[in-house]
Amino acid sequence: MLRGRGTMLNHGYARWHTNCIVLGQGDNIMQKTSGFTLMELMVTIAIIAILSAIVIPNFIAWVPKFKLGGASRDVLGILQKTRVQAIKDNTNYVLMFDTGNESYTAFLDDGAGTPANSGNGVLDGGETVIAQKTLANGIDISVTTLPGDWVAFDTQGIASTAGTITLTDSSGDTRQIFLELAGSSRIQ
Repeated sequence: MLRGRGTMLNHGYARWHTNCIVLGQGDNIMQKTSGFTLMELMVTIAIIAILSAIVIPNFIAWVPKFKLGGASRDVLGILQKTRVQAIKDNTNYVLMFDTGNESYTAFLDDGAGTPANSGNGVLDGGETVIAQKTLANGIDISVTTLPGDWVAFDTQGIASTAGTITLTDSSGDTRQIFLELAGSSRIQ
């Protein structure tokens, strides 16, 4: 028997008087630990993989629809902004569509001091631009019944012509913005 301060070793047993822990032959001490077992981690990873396989393809299919919806709201918004600006400033404003570059420009069509260029629907050097934007990649724009791909709004907010602006995404889905002579517009 060995004796030391606070310990007694005898026949393979160790006794700690302060913590009352007994170690003996064949005894296992299981310490409580926090964390995850390998099996729990594998099950969690498998669940994440299965959910990802279901969700990601659907999300990828939705992205063009979100882009198309956003682009159509942008075009509707710029139509309304151009109309309101014409009423507010008591002068003619034009919204011009560039179908080749998938963009639009709204500007004050005053000819930049040249009366012959006033109201021509063309952005002449020096005319005030109030908005200009290129549509997102994968969105195509086409304009029907708007001569020259532009519409003018007069001092009362009346459109120079009625027409339809069609936006098409990469999957072939479309949104149409209808413009009426009174200047009102809507998405369908």
